[in-house]
Amino acid sequence: MLYHIEILSFGADLDAKISDAASILNAVQTDFEFALAPVRLRSFAYTFTKEEYRSSEIWNYLEDYRTAAKGPRPYVIAVVDQKLRSDRYKNLFGSHQAAGGLKWTPEIGPNVKV
Repeated sequence: MLYHIEILSFGADLDAKISDAASILNAVQTDFEFALAPVRLRSFAYTFTKEEYRSSEIWNYLEDYRTAAKGPRPYVIAVVDQKLRSDRYKNLFGSHQAAGGLKWTPEIGPNVKV
């Protein structure tokens, strides 16, 4: 069974980098299909711009995205380009809610703040 994983860029248009990474991942395995969100939905997360993201805000925004998308989105990854934190930790590399099919992670590149 192929698992489709949709990827959203938060706070900036990181789609070119995400697309490159997804292409590489898709070329080396066949269990998952990584893809950008549909074009009509990509701008949803671009406008959620913050100097620092909190995990609770990301979870809420991803759920809002699923509602706005009006279709099944079982696995969604959010990529952000700023500092990440939770209520417990000040500096995160990423976080997930596996049961809900959600994950977020920073941009992989020279401006990553970890």
